[in-house]
Amino acid sequence: MLFTRNEENDVICLAFVAFVTNIVFAMFRLCFTDVLRTLNNQNVASQRFTLSSLKYYQISFCHTAPAETVVHHGAQGTGRNLHPVQARAIINQTFVSVSHKLKLPSLKPVYTTVPIHGKGNSMWKTVLTLRWPEKLSFEAIGRNKKEAEELVAQQALTVLHDSKIISPSGKLLCELSTHRTLQSTDKLTIINDDATADASGSCIKQEEMAAIEAKFPNFKSTLLNCFMKVSNHMKNANFIARPAFKRVKNGSISDWQASYSLKWPEPKEFSGIGTNRAEAEKLAILSALHWLTENNFLHQNGYPILYSNEELSKMKSAVTSPAIVKLPPALVNELDEILNDFKKIKPLMDEDRMFFERETAAANSLISEDEKMMEEIDEERDVEESVDNIPTSSSNEYGYNKDDESSVDPITGRKVLPLSSAEIEKRSNELFLSAQTRIIEKGGPVIPFLPIAEKREAILDLIEQNRVVVLSGGTGCGKSTQMPQYLLDSYALKHRGTECNIIVTQPRRLAALSLAQTVANYRGEKIGESVGYQVRLNSVLPRHPLGRILFCSTGILLRRLQACPDMSGVSHLIIDEVHERDCLTDFTLVILKDLLQSNPLLKVILMSASLNADLLSRYFDSAPLIHVEGRTFPVQRIFLPEVQSLTRVFGERNNTTNIKPMVDQALVVKLVRYIDINKPSQGSILIFLPGWAEIKSLHSKLKEFYPSDETHWILPVHSRLSQVEQERIFDRPPEGVRKIVLATNIAETSLTINDCVYVIDPGVHKELRYNSQRGSAVMENQWIAKANAQQRAGRAGRVQPGEAFHLYSEEKHEEMERFPQAEILRIPLEKVVMDIKAYNENLKSIDFLSRTLEPPSHRAIRVAIRELESIGALDEHERLTPLGRRIAQFSTHPRLAKSLVFATLFRCLDPVASIVAGLSSAREGWSVESTVDNQRQIIRQAKYRFHPTSDHLALASLMRQFRNQRGRYEVDEFCENFQANVKSLYFLKGVRSLLVDHLKDANLLGDRSHADSIRHPVNQHADNEEMIKAALVMGFGDRILRVRRGKIVKGIIKSNELVILSEKHGPVHIVPDSVNADGKIKSDFMIYFNGIFSTERKAFVVRDTTQISNMTAVLTAGRSFTAGSQLDEVSDSSSASITIDESENLQFACSPRETRLLMELRESLSDTCDFLLRTAGLRQTNELTSVVGKFHGRQVDMLARLLSTKNN
Repeated sequence: MLFTRNEENDVICLAFVAFVTNIVFAMFRLCFTDVLRTLNNQNVASQRFTLSSLKYYQISFCHTAPAETVVHHGAQGTGRNLHPVQARAIINQTFVSVSHKLKLPSLKPVYTTVPIHGKGNSMWKTVLTLRWPEKLSFEAIGRNKKEAEELVAQQALTVLHDSKIISPSGKLLCELSTHRTLQSTDKLTIINDDATADASGSCIKQEEMAAIEAKFPNFKSTLLNCFMKVSNHMKNANFIARPAFKRVKNGSISDWQASYSLKWPEPKEFSGIGTNRAEAEKLAILSALHWLTENNFLHQNGYPILYSNEELSKMKSAVTSPAIVKLPPALVNELDEILNDFKKIKPLMDEDRMFFERETAAANSLISEDEKMMEEIDEERDVEESVDNIPTSSSNEYGYNKDDESSVDPITGRKVLPLSSAEIEKRSNELFLSAQTRIIEKGGPVIPFLPIAEKREAILDLIEQNRVVVLSGGTGCGKSTQMPQYLLDSYALKHRGTECNIIVTQPRRLAALSLAQTVANYRGEKIGESVGYQVRLNSVLPRHPLGRILFCSTGILLRRLQACPDMSGVSHLIIDEVHERDCLTDFTLVILKDLLQSNPLLKVILMSASLNADLLSRYFDSAPLIHVEGRTFPVQRIFLPEVQSLTRVFGERNNTTNIKPMVDQALVVKLVRYIDINKPSQGSILIFLPGWAEIKSLHSKLKEFYPSDETHWILPVHSRLSQVEQERIFDRPPEGVRKIVLATNIAETSLTINDCVYVIDPGVHKELRYNSQRGSAVMENQWIAKANAQQRAGRAGRVQPGEAFHLYSEEKHEEMERFPQAEILRIPLEKVVMDIKAYNENLKSIDFLSRTLEPPSHRAIRVAIRELESIGALDEHERLTPLGRRIAQFSTHPRLAKSLVFATLFRCLDPVASIVAGLSSAREGWSVESTVDNQRQIIRQAKYRFHPTSDHLALASLMRQFRNQRGRYEVDEFCENFQANVKSLYFLKGVRSLLVDHLKDANLLGDRSHADSIRHPVNQHADNEEMIKAALVMGFGDRILRVRRGKIVKGIIKSNELVILSEKHGPVHIVPDSVNADGKIKSDFMIYFNGIFSTERKAFVVRDTTQISNMTAVLTAGRSFTAGSQLDEVSDSSSASITIDESENLQFACSPRETRLLMELRESLSDTCDFLLRTAGLRQTNELTSVVGKFHGRQVDMLARLLSTKNN
């Protein structure tokens, strides 16, 4: 390139000046460095001195000649060639490392490069700024940008090496230190090498600044949030912390200064100086936080401390004060008189109780001796007999007791008279002709071909030769409908039909009903002839006394076992759907093992669509296995990577992993759109979702794309919905309309959608699991098992080939458990323990449950036993108490059963029976259309119309008014007006009738009609709300919530805020559809029954709640009653404290005399109720029974009047 003469002269002059300057600087550096080395002594202080001196002498510009000149003089002029190449990379790497180690991003080297000459022949100048270990600047000139930056890096590397800071390769030669770096970099006022000062003049060590930063990593948000709270508390926006920034000059360098002028707790300003705004603001904030912390104005969580210890103590004292209880003066003397009368009959009641206990102990001793004797007899029999000697038939196949005129029929549960030989022969011929017509002559109804038909003979032979057979069959193979018929017809064709009486159990009541109807149709009969069913609240029993098939729920079978322990007369027990592993099925399997020993004629068939056959086989002593393939169309299974590929046209998505069991609803929507566009509309889409929240959310998202029912039916399935909405899922849509069903795992087996072709499976379901350490159930999302995934996929192949889209990878599928976890391992066991006692009172729960297929932990069993002891159902020896004997046969939870029993004793049965029916069922009494957005608020408003402070009383009122409606028109109109679910209410009405039957069977009710009669004594106080609540509290004793007023929220006292506390779970939340969810709670106490730990809220959440009075709580809650001070009744001015069950939440204050009266009233109620439970239903009555009964009437009347007092 050509230069003009003037340009050439300029370049020559510039090169000469640079050359001379570099020679002078190199000579000066060599001399000065040698002197300093003598003084250095290899310590950090001298290193700092060296750098400071160099910084002083190294002027802000050091022009450097072109590269070859600099390299030449750098190598030969000094006798060293430390960094011929890549100095810039070494500097950059070293300072990035230092920046990371000191956690100071500002330490990274800064290069500033600009052109300095001519348009066509520019030279480049680079300034390198380093901020560690001191602030240093270097300059260099090169022919291009890269060369200039490399040259300036060489200068810096040489200086740092000579000062013993880093080696030529970039290795650190000194210890890292933060305080000097902060001091020089951030331009705080220097007090000394180890401290800085804030604007107030106080010294802050840099170590303290680092400690404050470590304590408050989000320091800026901490300060801003703190003063926002102060501003809200003071109700003055001037207290909000706001920064102010300005430029400050430090010689030739311009830095930033940030300042915070704080007005609390006193006016103060905190400043910081840095190379940029962020650094300056950081120092100012850390200074402020340090001062606030040191002076105890900032909580360790970052909240402002606005109150003195005295103020806080006063507030806490007010919050934790006991509830006030005061007896009505007009009733005190009358109550005292009643209690004095009780003292007269108490010795007689105690004597009766001791007599009862002696009799019970003697009976238990007798039973123990009988058991030992039976064990000895069994041992002798085992020696003398072998299994081969067991007979294969019986002359008394119906199992009648010849010494009794009647026996209990194990099929119907009723007492029947024995049949004559002629009647038995007649029935045998009827069964033979029916089987011959259908099987040999091929007459009667046409049965579609089912895969099980090919293995009919093999299965029958296996059952004939073995007492237990495990039969697994795929979906649609016909095992549930054909197996019972095969057995009955095989006996009938051998003229032995009357010997065949079959019970088939189903875990779901709907399945039992539908299967019974199907089998009856296949046999050409009406339901109720040879085939019948019995489930909770519904039954059509076989009318023929021999040769029958009964489909029933597992619970019904257990009730039969209580009435007929040997099941004499039943030839075959078929346990269907074993793979579901519900609690009752596992319970039944233990009993069946014993039953096979006591009834040598019984045969057991275990059936399931997909079960762990090996586990069952081992459990029943290596029982033989047989498998039948299912009848389904092929289903293509598509996993997550392919699903993502198919849906990519609708947009990319970053989150493609599925670590947690969650539903990716955005992906589900994309997949639905893909299927809708690319697949025929004749096939419906079934989407499995964990629960109602996900169903509701996805329903809204899909409605955004498909708002019209004329093109798409989007149908949720849930018990909350109306009957009309639930039944729509079975309807076929018009041609061209796509049906999309949103369902929970109920659609895996219980519901069959015939036009389903496409299944979307996110692989997640909601599961209730009991945490014995927390003492509560936890409802949370869990991954399904492989068996569940297979069932879900199979839903797509029932009527034609289908596709199943799994929203998880094949690797995730392989990680899943093979089968679902047994229910008995994840639920509370109180009801299970009571079922064990109902089956055999003398069995130990741990011994029995240890024999289950997969035993629960001993800890969980012991927790259940303690729970039953706490409600008075079991004594300390795990024996049934008088209360336990009454409720052992109840089909509801023991706590609910106890409330029901006390409702009869407190004479308020009608409403309590309705409440317990609602709490015993999963059915929701209230209903809102799925399209309503604020569904929970609407339900709360509907409840509020029936009762403003109690969900339980609202349900009782709803059911009472529902029962008063006459005719279908009135019922439908009533349910429409009050957002009630008509189907659920009919079901709850049936549950209520069943509970009334339990009371009658327990000899606590003379006739079932008494429960509905308001005029009957059992409903004398049915209109007294507090008596109803008292009966509930008797069962929910430890499920009481304490309502406190006032709390500290992030450092702010909020005196009007409510805190709802549970003794066991701490603060709790109330679901939004409860009448008490609006926060307008006036009572000090509430009760609940259903509560779970929510992983989403990370808190305990309760459902239905009821506000109760202080008097109701002090008289009926808990078991133990403690008075906290001496009861000096001479002076009534002092206050006595009462504590229930040593609970901080159940503390009360009243006068000493009131404390004594309340304590004695509780004791008298306990003793009289215990006496009535011991003696109720006994045929022999005496004078004491009459006296106690009359006294109890007076006692309950007094209780009703006390609880009705408004000031409590």
